[in-house]
Amino acid sequence: METKVLLHKDKDMKLAKSDIAKQPVQLDLWKMLTTENYSNSVELYQTLPDVFSWKQDPLRNPDWTLPLLARKWVYNWTPYTLDITPAHIGVVGSGNHKTKKAFYKNTIAEFVEYALHKLSIAEWFFLPDSLRDKEFALITTFYKIRTELKKMWKTYSYEQIKDWISILAWLRYQLSWEMSKSHWLDSFFSPIDLIIKNDKKNPSHSELYINFNKLISKKILSLDWRGFNYTEFMKVKTSFGRSLFMRLSHRFKQSDSINGYHFLLSTMIDEWLLQEDLITSNIKKINEWLKDCAYIIDHFKIEEKRGVNPKTKRTALTDYKVIVFPTKDFQQEQWRINTHHKNMKNHRIDENWKAVIKPLRDQYPTWHDYDRYVDDCDTFEKAKEPMVTSNN
Repeated sequence: METKVLLHKDKDMKLAKSDIAKQPVQLDLWKMLTTENYSNSVELYQTLPDVFSWKQDPLRNPDWTLPLLARKWVYNWTPYTLDITPAHIGVVGSGNHKTKKAFYKNTIAEFVEYALHKLSIAEWFFLPDSLRDKEFALITTFYKIRTELKKMWKTYSYEQIKDWISILAWLRYQLSWEMSKSHWLDSFFSPIDLIIKNDKKNPSHSELYINFNKLISKKILSLDWRGFNYTEFMKVKTSFGRSLFMRLSHRFKQSDSINGYHFLLSTMIDEWLLQEDLITSNIKKINEWLKDCAYIIDHFKIEEKRGVNPKTKRTALTDYKVIVFPTKDFQQEQWRINTHHKNMKNHRIDENWKAVIKPLRDQYPTWHDYDRYVDDCDTFEKAKEPMVTSNN
């Protein structure tokens, strides 16, 4: 297997992981979750239309290459264009010979990447003397990734995880947007940078040295991320359903049973979440995928848009508007996430220069937890206001 080669930072990474005192306060906040079922999401990165959920073989050239993939979408009323250069890795073909083959990011790679993000809650760190470069790193193993995916009912082989980790490292993204609303983005990046320190005796325990793209690290340092229900998200079977799940997790910040969120079938096609196909076929897919998000969506309404077909001169279905409304459980969850997010922004610093936030009462469900809740409240009250709340 071929991997992307970085400067050898293994000693620096291990030193940074052991020297907690040099880590920024924001890292403490990144690791604070309301429950173990949650993970953290950087909204713009998690809404990139970069997952290719259809069969890739029909697009391949005779030499196994794939064309540049261009996708357009709108985020917060700003149009973006994402050009994806496929990854090329060696795969075993006929006669046990390795052949270079191109890949886009598929659903397996999507799950692997979310597992890496979940592992980051406990194990990520910033490299020493490089906070200006905002290099946020993770040391893990194939075994840990596979174990995390198994917890989420995803059983992949060591070889599959190894291949898709390499694909995440070799993909190249070129992002174009309105410069005045850049969100601190780098225009050219890969999902991860990767070094593999192979263990020949036990390959599944080979150490992986991973740097994620700078967008994530910058958002961590600016406290600009949001929690979401990782356990429920990983249950969603379809790529469209997961994309909708993530969008609703961010759009329904102030969710209620009256105000819904709507989207158009034409928008889903423009943003490459659906293929340009018969409208009736796409409607069937949408209805199936809405049921896939039953944890968030209590019910939905449909508004059909009709117009005159210029060729047949007959009235025909031209678009399909879907309005979704959240479940009560999801509304309560969003309230808890909002409160946690507010407490995170209003964090304090204890005598050991560690971040402390106001505890949520429902994080202490039994009477046996009450004394710990009182102690945590007392710790928060005694902590000091931070002098700087962003890039410490």
